[in-house]
Amino acid sequence: MAKKNKLNLKGAPVSVELYNDFIKVAGIIFSKKEPAFRLVKKEFFSRESEVILKEIANLFKTHKFPIGRIYLNVPRHLIMARSARLPSTNDDEIKSMVEMESARQMPYRDEDIIVGYRIIEKLKDGYSDVLMAIAQASTINLFIKTLKGANLMVKKMVLSSESLFGWYLAMKEKTKGESKNNIALINVDSTYIDVDIIEKGKLAFTRAFTYSKVEMPFNKDTLDEIKQSIETYQKEKKSTVEKVIITGARNIVKAIEPVLREELGIPLEVIDQSKNITLDKNVEASLGDTSFAGLVGLCLKDKEMEINLLPVNMIEDNELAVLKKNLSKTLILLSCVALIFFTIIAKKIFDKSRYLGLLNSKIKTMEPKVKKAKRMREDIRIIKNVVQKKPLAIDVVAEIYKVTPGGVTFNLIDYESDRSLALRGTAPSLDAVIKFITILEKSQYFENVKVKYTAKRSISGSQVTEFEIICQLSRV
Repeated sequence: MAKKNKLNLKGAPVSVELYNDFIKVAGIIFSKKEPAFRLVKKEFFSRESEVILKEIANLFKTHKFPIGRIYLNVPRHLIMARSARLPSTNDDEIKSMVEMESARQMPYRDEDIIVGYRIIEKLKDGYSDVLMAIAQASTINLFIKTLKGANLMVKKMVLSSESLFGWYLAMKEKTKGESKNNIALINVDSTYIDVDIIEKGKLAFTRAFTYSKVEMPFNKDTLDEIKQSIETYQKEKKSTVEKVIITGARNIVKAIEPVLREELGIPLEVIDQSKNITLDKNVEASLGDTSFAGLVGLCLKDKEMEINLLPVNMIEDNELAVLKKNLSKTLILLSCVALIFFTIIAKKIFDKSRYLGLLNSKIKTMEPKVKKAKRMREDIRIIKNVVQKKPLAIDVVAEIYKVTPGGVTFNLIDYESDRSLALRGTAPSLDAVIKFITILEKSQYFENVKVKYTAKRSISGSQVTEFEIICQLSRV
C-alpha cells in the first residue's frame, strides 16, 4: 500500500547505482496524483558493452525517468575512505591537507586519483575532523563512460555512505533527541553491507564489505565484519556505539535481525527502507532482496552530500553549463520585459552583453584545462594495461587494513608497484610483531616477509615495539 507522503519530493534528482551485473535507479515520478518514488533494479543478461548500454537507455525510456539531473551513487566498498584530524580550521588549508594526505594514502599521480571530503567538525583547539574519500580515476571514469554511452550525463557522484546518511536524515527529520546518540547505521543489500557511524548527528565513520549470494542470508564472517566495523570505530574514536539501526532489503534484514540483536548486545531498531515515502505502484516486490535506501537518501537530501567524486573537469563543465542555462533564461526574460520597458531595460541588456563577453573570455582561459583533460584521457588509455596488473595499490592497502591486528599502527607504508612493500610502525610487543608477520605470510599478496629491525620504545609511560617489516609482492 502507498504510504502517506511526509517529505518534499519536488525537484529531486534521479539517483543511479551501477554494479557488476545490475543497475539500480530511483526517481520521483510526478503524475496527476501525488508524486511517488519509482524504484527499479535491472540485471544485465549480457556482459557485452553495447547490450548493456542499450538496456540502460531502454530502462530510462520505459520507466520515464527524467535525465536532467543524474546523480551516481558510488558503492562504498569500491572507494578508500578514512577519517582524519587535520591541524587547521581554514577551508583552503584543509583542502590542501586533504590532497596531500590522499597522495600519501594512494601512491598514484594526482591525475590518477579523485578525492572528495566532508568536514565533520571544526574543533576549538584549531583542528578539524574530516572524512576523506579517495577513488581511482579509472573506476570513476568507467562509470561515467557507461552512462554517457547510454546518453546519460552525470551531474554528481556521491559516496554511498553519504547517501545512506541522507536517508537517515530524511527518516529522522521529525525525531527529537536522536542526534545525541552514537548510532551504527547498517544498510543490507543483496551483495554488500554498508556500516555508517553517526556521531551526535554527524557522519563520522564509514566501512563496507561485500558478501557472496551463497552466504545469504547470514554467516559468521558477515557478523564478524559488522562487529569489526563497530569495534574499529570505538577504538579509533574512543567512543561507544549506543544504538544500531538496520535497514535495506526486507527479506535479508528479517533473517539477520534476530542474530544481530543477540550477538551485538546493543539496542537495535529496524527501520523499513520505504518509511515516510510514497511508493509508485508495483514497487513493493523489489524491496525484498534489494536496498534502495541510499538512492532514496540521495534524491531527498542531495544538497547534504558534500563528497563529490566527479572529475574536476566535469564539475567545471557542469557549472559552466548551468551558468549558460541560467544566463539564457535571464536574457529571454529580459527580452520579454523589453517589449514594455525598453528604455529602462536597454542598459541592463548592455550590462548583460558585457557580462557575456566576460564569460566568453573566461571560457577561453579554460581552454588549457580542456587540453589537459584530453591529455589525461590519453594517459588513461596508455596506463590502462598497467593498472590491470595485480595487485594494485588499493588491493595491497585494503589487504593490510583487513589483516592488521588491533594495537599495530603504521607511520610508513612504502609501496613499490609489482616489487616490494615496507611497513614501519609500532606494536604492543615483539610477540605482536611476530604474530603480524605470520598473518602477512598467510596472505596471498605477500611473500618473503622479513623483519628489518625492531626496537623497544617508551611512549606516554608505556612500552611499545617499533618495527620495520619488508616483503615481496606476489602476483595474484
